[in-house]
Amino acid sequence: MQNPARAICAATLLFAIGAVGLTSISSFAYISSAQAQEEYLPTEKDFVGKWKLNGGAIRPPRDMKDAPTPEQEAAASEFQQTVTAFYGAFDYLEITADGRYNFHQPGDPTSGPCVWCGTWSFSKSSAWLELDTA
Repeated sequence: MQNPARAICAATLLFAIGAVGLTSISSFAYISSAQAQEEYLPTEKDFVGKWKLNGGAIRPPRDMKDAPTPEQEAAASEFQQTVTAFYGAFDYLEITADGRYNFHQPGDPTSGPCVWCGTWSFSKSSAWLELDTA
């Protein structure tokens, strides 16, 4: 008699877990990763923190309707190489919530005079760096 009671309890428990699982699954709608990337726009707080810099990518402007010309592609490639070489000289980029940023070179003390620092702003879903020390 004890085995049928355990079986009923186990079946009831599994049914309850399944019912809860189904209700939580049905509350999420499926979206493709392309749709998720298209709809997500970063916010200002997404940029605050310490960033390890490695490489870069060329992305055409959002309002660019036509394919880039060979001259535009060459200029973008040259710019990407310049930016990647610049980033390679630094250990990390620190962006603070108070509107400041600082590129840290390897071996730099965490405090002291900044050489590659400035202010940053947020516009058009991007962080814009202004180099005050130039």
